[in-house]
Amino acid sequence: MSMPTTNDAHVARFKAKAMIKTLNSVRGNGTSLVSIVIPANGQLVRVNQMLREEYGTAACIKSRTTRLNVLGAITSAQQRLKLYTKCPPNGLVLFCGKGMTADSGTEK
Repeated sequence: MSMPTTNDAHVARFKAKAMIKTLNSVRGNGTSLVSIVIPANGQLVRVNQMLREEYGTAACIKSRTTRLNVLGAITSAQQRLKLYTKCPPNGLVLFCGKGMTADSGTEK
């Protein structure tokens, strides 16, 4: 396997900056966005347990729309975490849920 070139590094940095800019413009409606930050060598099992507990708590939300949005975000986070067997050495950040973008469109 070859070492990444400086051009590849510039492309990766550009993509990361574009993603951060997009995430910065997304706004949640109430509690419909879930942000999870797992430090390096973090325990994914503990995070999954926390998400299961939050899912049970979110099932009691009275507003149907908010409840479904929160449950969907938690489910999405659980599905994304299943893709990892252990936490990457530099940590992991997950953003899940329905948010409003600058052009007033909903984005998942």
